[in-house]
Amino acid sequence: MANEMLKCRAYGHRWNDRGWIAMIKDSVRGWEQELECDRCQTVRSDFRARGTLALISRSYQYKHSDYPGAIKQRTAMQGLIAGDAVRKPEPIEVVA
Repeated sequence: MANEMLKCRAYGHRWNDRGWIAMIKDSVRGWEQELECDRCQTVRSDFRARGTLALISRSYQYKHSDYPGAIKQRTAMQGLIAGDAVRKPEPIEVVA
C-alpha cells in the first residue's frame, strides 16, 4: 500500500480547491465544489444549496483501486509508525 495513501487515512486529505460550478441537481439549484487531494489524487465533490451553502451531498472518486478506505485512522497511524521504526535513523553530528 502506498505510503501517501496511508498518510491520507491517518491525517486526512490535503485538499486543493478545483473550483465551483453553478448547477441543478435533482431539481435543486446549487453549487458544486470539487477538491482534489495532492497526496492521493482523490477527488471530493460537495453539492451545496444555492442560498445557504448548506451541504446537500458529498461524493468521492478514488483514483487508485487500492486506496485503503476500509482502514481505520488508528490502524493507518500504526502502519506509518511501524514504517518509520524500520528506517535507520540518520546520525546526529555533535558540535563541541
